[in-house]
Amino acid sequence: MLLTGFGIYNRIRQFAGGGSAVSVTGFRNAVISAAIEHRTEGFVLGVGGNIFKLAGSVIVFGVFSAFIVALIKTILIQWGGL
Repeated sequence: MLLTGFGIYNRIRQFAGGGSAVSVTGFRNAVISAAIEHRTEGFVLGVGGNIFKLAGSVIVFGVFSAFIVALIKTILIQWGGL
C-alpha cells in the first residue's frame, strides 16, 4: 500500500515484470491504484466505491474455486478414491 502511494511499486513492476502481478502485492497494488485514481471524487463515492472494483471478481472466483474443489473431493471420497 505504501509502495503504491509513493510510486515505488511501479518501478518494482517494471523490473519484475509479470511476477509482480501474480502475487498478493500485485492484487494489493490493483486495489490501491483504483482508490488513488478516484480520490478526487471524494472518500465515500470515489475511494469507497472504486476500491473494491477488482476485489469483487477475486472473491467470486475464490468462492467458486473452493466450491469446485470441495465438490471434487466429496465425489472422490464417496467413490472410495481417497
